[in-house]
Amino acid sequence: MPGFTNRAPDGDPIDAARALPDTPGVVRQGNAATSCGEFVLGQGEELLAEAVACLSAATEKEEAELAWSRPTTEGDLIVYFAYVASWNQGVVLSMTNEFDSYGGDHGWASLSCPDATTATRPESIGECNELVEG
Repeated sequence: MPGFTNRAPDGDPIDAARALPDTPGVVRQGNAATSCGEFVLGQGEELLAEAVACLSAATEKEEAELAWSRPTTEGDLIVYFAYVASWNQGVVLSMTNEFDSYGGDHGWASLSCPDATTATRPESIGECNELVEG
């Protein structure tokens, strides 16, 4: 795409998102007992079923995390971090549009999703509830 500039430093959107000044603590720390992987997806690519299954399995066992980026239609990146932990029922999904030049107000959103499949599929994220920090 002519004129497109990846706003993520060094092209690594996951590390760049962790380094943002307003990054939520759970994302910045990234210290869950199990990592289900980090993925930079291309246009039309989906997360590996094994990565989603890893996050699903952790709901019964121990803390787990999964990180990925997905391009918008224009090719800019949205970065996602999903966590399963004893302190939350379901899956916590934190996402940032900081690298989306068409994203309007840049920042983070944190959602509570019922399960790993809902949290990792773009068409079902609307089923998640906004987390309110208090």
